[in-house]
Amino acid sequence: MEKIPDHIQNSLQEFILHLADTNLILSHRLSELCGHGPELEQDIAVTNIALDLLGQAQFYYQVISQFPHETRNEDQLAFLRLENEYYSLLLAEQPNKNFGHVVVRQFLYDTYHLLLLESLRNIPFKPVRAIAEKALPEVKYHKNWSKQWVITLGDGTDESREIITEAFKELWLYSMEFSRPAPYQIDLENAYFFRLLLEQIREDFLKEVTEVLEEAQLFEVLEFVQKSESQDMYQYGGKIGVHTENMGYILSEIQYMQRLYPNCEW
Repeated sequence: MEKIPDHIQNSLQEFILHLADTNLILSHRLSELCGHGPELEQDIAVTNIALDLLGQAQFYYQVISQFPHETRNEDQLAFLRLENEYYSLLLAEQPNKNFGHVVVRQFLYDTYHLLLLESLRNIPFKPVRAIAEKALPEVKYHKNWSKQWVITLGDGTDESREIITEAFKELWLYSMEFSRPAPYQIDLENAYFFRLLLEQIREDFLKEVTEVLEEAQLFEVLEFVQKSESQDMYQYGGKIGVHTENMGYILSEIQYMQRLYPNCEW
């Protein structure tokens, strides 16, 4: 692996952990739906998205395991850390309340994730840049899937519109955490290593979400979004290891085998 300047090693490692952890946790949430989709085609689509995110997370963990002085392998990084050592976005850990919640959570993350990967193509660290390049076509498919379902449910029946409106109002409060820089991101920027341009990503994110909400005729959600922006109603914490009560239940499931049988392999 290419040499990393000593003064940014910890910050870069924590930033990549944030990328990996978010994909890992969301992948697990989606995997819970395997065999429970509303129809076979959508069941397969959700499972494929989960596998894509898990594969991306694995690549990130592999990069971290090669850092100087890092003694943990990818399995240990993924499955043997404490809750406050995971830097995943709060949005990723929100439960699968119904199909509308699954669609909205995925759409919000996909919209941000695609913008994130576009920005990561410019990071001066080849391993992460390569992951971003490989992940872009996958995430474009993810976004197309979730966007079309937002429009379908929003511009559908009264019941589907009510369900997806409720989902947006619950999940939107977690949607802007990405735009608040964590200490490790600030360190990378101050060291003139990499600036993620979060302000621009936030602006593009809001523009794209607004366009889809208008197409889906979810005008009540649009009003809620505008109110949230004016009053800063958002929740933060996941990027620095402060999570909702959902995270403990997730980790108890994904860590079970490694903690029961340490260093087990398939």
